[in-house]
Amino acid sequence: MSIFSKELMMLLSFIFLQGCSNEKDTNTIENSKQPLTSNLIYGIGRIVPENDVVPLFAMVGGIVTKVFAQENDTVAKGDILVELDHQLEDERLNQVRTSLASQTAQIQMDIAIVDELEAQKRNAESELNKFEKLGLISAITEQSINDLRTEVEVLKANIKGAFANVSFSKSKKKELESELNMARIQRNQKIIKAPISGIVLELTVLLGEVMATSSAFGTIQPEGPIIVVCEVDESTANLVHLGQNGWIRNVGTLDTLTLAQVIFTSSSLNKKSLFFDQAGEREDRRVRKVKLSLENSNNLLLNTRVECVIVTH
Repeated sequence: MSIFSKELMMLLSFIFLQGCSNEKDTNTIENSKQPLTSNLIYGIGRIVPENDVVPLFAMVGGIVTKVFAQENDTVAKGDILVELDHQLEDERLNQVRTSLASQTAQIQMDIAIVDELEAQKRNAESELNKFEKLGLISAITEQSINDLRTEVEVLKANIKGAFANVSFSKSKKKELESELNMARIQRNQKIIKAPISGIVLELTVLLGEVMATSSAFGTIQPEGPIIVVCEVDESTANLVHLGQNGWIRNVGTLDTLTLAQVIFTSSSLNKKSLFFDQAGEREDRRVRKVKLSLENSNNLLLNTRVECVIVTH
C-alpha cells in the first residue's frame, strides 16, 4: 500500500471517530436537560408506641418491701407494682381511727345529755304549771313557784350548752375524718400502682433498696398501636401529606419490614431530635416530624431505628 493510501485511511478513521464522539456528546447534553424526578421521600425513624412510653415515679420515698411486677408483664390500671415500708403510716392510721371512734361515742353521749336535760325541763315546766294553777286555791307559797321557774330557766341554759357541746363534738369528728383521709392517702402512697394499662418495659427496683422520688423506677408501654416517628429533611418536607403510603425497612437494607401510612405531619420544621445524639455534632439542616401507622407491627422492637420510605404520588 502506498503512503498516500495509508494517510487516506487514517483521515477517514479520524473523521469517523470524531463523528461518534460528537453524537455521544450530543446525547449527553440532551439527557442532562431532562429533569431528575423521584416520587419517593426518605427519612430516618424510630418505632415507638402511639401513646408514648409512660415513666413510673413514686410519690414518696421509702424502703422497698415487695415487688409485684416484672418486665414484660401485662398490667391493668390500678394493679400494685411496688410496695414500700408503711409501718409508721399504719400506726398513724390506727391512731386516727381510734380517735374517730372515741369522738363518735362522745357525740352520742352529748346527744344523750341533751335528751336528759330536755326531759328534766319538760318535768319542771309541768310542775310549774301545776303549782301556778294550785296556787290560786291552795297555800303553795310564791317562793316554791319562783324556785320552779328558776329551775326551768337553768335547764334551758344547760340545754343550750349541751347543744353547743354536740356541735363542737361533730366539728371535731369532721377534723378527725379529714385526718383519717389524709393518713389513708399517706399510707396508700406507699403502695405504688400502675397509672395505666399496658406492658411493663422496665422495672429497676430491688427489695430492700431505698426508692427516691427524683427519678423514674420503670416504664410502661400503654395499650394501643405501634407507630413510627420519623424525621424528613427540610428539602422534601413540603411534599409529605396525610394519607400517603409507604413502607419501612432496616437502615442500610432494601428489605421491607411492613407497609406504612402517614397519619401525622408537624406544622413546622424543628431541630433534629430522634438521632441527634452525639455531643458536638454539627446541625446544618432542619427536619419535619412525621408519624406513620404500620400495617403489621408484630416482631418489631421498640426504639428500633428504621428507614421510612414515603410515596408522594
